[in-house]
Amino acid sequence: DVGIADGYCYFAMEFVDGDSLGQYMARKGGKLPEQEALEFARQTALALHHAHQNGILHRDVKPDNILLDKSCRTAKLVDLGLARSSGSDEDEQHLTQVGMAVGTPFYMSPEQARGRSDLTPAADLYSLGATLYHLLTGQVPFDGPTAASIMTRHLTDPVPSPRSASPDLSPGADRLVMKL
Repeated sequence: DVGIADGYCYFAMEFVDGDSLGQYMARKGGKLPEQEALEFARQTALALHHAHQNGILHRDVKPDNILLDKSCRTAKLVDLGLARSSGSDEDEQHLTQVGMAVGTPFYMSPEQARGRSDLTPAADLYSLGATLYHLLTGQVPFDGPTAASIMTRHLTDPVPSPRSASPDLSPGADRLVMKL
């Protein structure tokens, strides 16, 4: 909720008593069982769908921005610090320089890496795919010594199949990641 009380602006949100998905992955040895990873991705996709239906782009989907409740069964997409209304460049001009890439390089869509301001929900879905790749394989799709080199790989290299890093994955999970 948001509002003003006695002249003070406030922002209230649910307290999630748990870890980030990134912390959970580290405790589990770096990657998750396929069904568990797919369930967390499904829940995150539902949150993104709700945001997109309301004209909001997240722009920083990654394991550390997905919180799990204490039971580690419910995922909550958080940290809308980079989020913006879709179709509105006005706010964007005050937050970033023209052509400046925003997001986390390991999960950033090619259009974000280019610094484009006309992002669509597809950018968030790409980041969800990169996140799911990480959940399923324990590796990010692209790595490199600098943020610039990682972003360049998102722009120039074909996305590797998750089965190349984790051959035990089902063909369906592989297709889902590649589609995203």
